Amino acid sequence: MLQFFRRNLFINVISLLILTLALYSYYLIFQHNFVSLDFTLPLYDVHRFKIPGQESIFVQYFLGVLLIFVQAMIISRFIIKHKMSRLLSLIPGAVMVLFCVTVLQPGFTHTILLANFFFILAMGSLFEVYKVYNPIGTLFNSGFFLGCASFIYKPYSIYIFVIVLGIIALRSFKLKEILQVVLGFLCPLFLIGVFMYYNNSLNEYLDYCKISFSIPKVDFSNYRDLIKPIITIIIIIFLIFKQNALRKKKKFDAIKKVELNYWILFFGFFTLFFVEAISPIHLLIISLPIALLSGLILENKENSITKEFVFLGFIGFYFMFIFGII
Repeated sequence: MLQFFRRNLFINVISLLILTLALYSYYLIFQHNFVSLDFTLPLYDVHRFKIPGQESIFVQYFLGVLLIFVQAMIISRFIIKHKMSRLLSLIPGAVMVLFCVTVLQPGFTHTILLANFFFILAMGSLFEVYKVYNPIGTLFNSGFFLGCASFIYKPYSIYIFVIVLGIIALRSFKLKEILQVVLGFLCPLFLIGVFMYYNNSLNEYLDYCKISFSIPKVDFSNYRDLIKPIITIIIIIFLIFKQNALRKKKKFDAIKKVELNYWILFFGFFTLFFVEAISPIHLLIISLPIALLSGLILENKENSITKEFVFLGFIGFYFMFIFGII
């Protein structure tokens, strides 16, 4: 299966799209098993704007495939462009597709999926700042995209610390560059506030922006909801043990960008305190490092047969889930 994604050719891009379509096709065939997940912008009832597709299964299918496929391609592009690997493959994108559809099961789309798109753009802008003279626009864009992600799904706001750490790692510390990112982060929140004030809904917006911390509640009675987080934790532990291997034979900036993905995993733990009840869908918040780091490991040709079986095993796990075998 991984052979379909081992190169960066047009046929491999088509293979990645087919994988996304195929993994989601079950709900088009058995529509009675489809669960419509929340896919609305925050405060949509106040400003009367709603993302289309909340009712139509076909529109949700299209939006889900589009968002996941685009994010998968962006992640693969990160690795190729920033030379995190010598192999030009789309395997990290395939991992992204498989991880997202598994976490989102039994639906296509969720608000966090849209927020994750902006978060990936924020990290992409951050990766661009290495050895760039006075990257004002790039730093501002990184903060701006993160601000958009944080408005859509508030736990993403904690990743402002990751971006600051990234600036310090990829560039020498300059206070003005930190301020540029922070101003970019606050800009979309300010513009949305102005819009809400214009619509006499500023109080609702301020209430929404309040960040509350709580110890997340875990429902241990629903074992199916615990399987995905447990497997994700096992994957994270494996990635931690492989961090030295992932840094070998890479340039300075590529090593720092790999390390930033570990910081995303670390701060991802603290996002649990931003939500009252833990849902497997929340795992999407760490989809970027899971896909990027796991993809780097899987695309290595060492023990390639074993890795083929591992990837196929996770596809089998996904279908066992949707068919209710586990």
